[in-house]
Amino acid sequence: MIRNALRMRWSLPLALALLVVASFTPMLIAAGSKASASAPSLSRAAGAGGAALPKLTSFNKVSLGDGTVETLYAADSAKRPVALAVRVDAAAMKTLPSTPTHDGQTCFDTGGDGIDLEADCASGHERALWFPKLNGLPFQWLMFNWQKNGHGPTHVFDKPHFDMHFFIQDFSARNQIRTGPCNLVIN
Repeated sequence: MIRNALRMRWSLPLALALLVVASFTPMLIAAGSKASASAPSLSRAAGAGGAALPKLTSFNKVSLGDGTVETLYAADSAKRPVALAVRVDAAAMKTLPSTPTHDGQTCFDTGGDGIDLEADCASGHERALWFPKLNGLPFQWLMFNWQKNGHGPTHVFDKPHFDMHFFIQDFSARNQIRTGPCNLVIN
């Protein structure tokens, strides 16, 4: 039974994502904070009676819609990661891209007749965000992806959502993997 569950297309990525969350306890902070980028409000993330959260430092910021998405971190005195976070500001949340449903970065000419942006492309609106070089942090960068229409498998990830992929692989090495007929950057 467990073997069959692991064979499902989404089980391994889901298990890896849960491992990342459990290992590094990243705090994913959604929109609504009006605090500055260097000191986002974390009071809601801590919860009632929760432990104090570390002060986060902004590291990398990119545009999304009319707003921004950024990576933040906290490190101890030995430059080891204490917390990683991704912040989507309110302006970005209010103006998420809706058309086209992707950014055209992952396309494959399935018919051999030129790329049809509606039929031959996938993967939403992708943004690369970088992490600082911290002792013991295996991640180099994060692929943040707004999926307006979701993606397969049906009834699992087919609703609008954000994908966040943490990469230990070098950015240029990842981008040498070409999109195939399934419209996914996978090998």
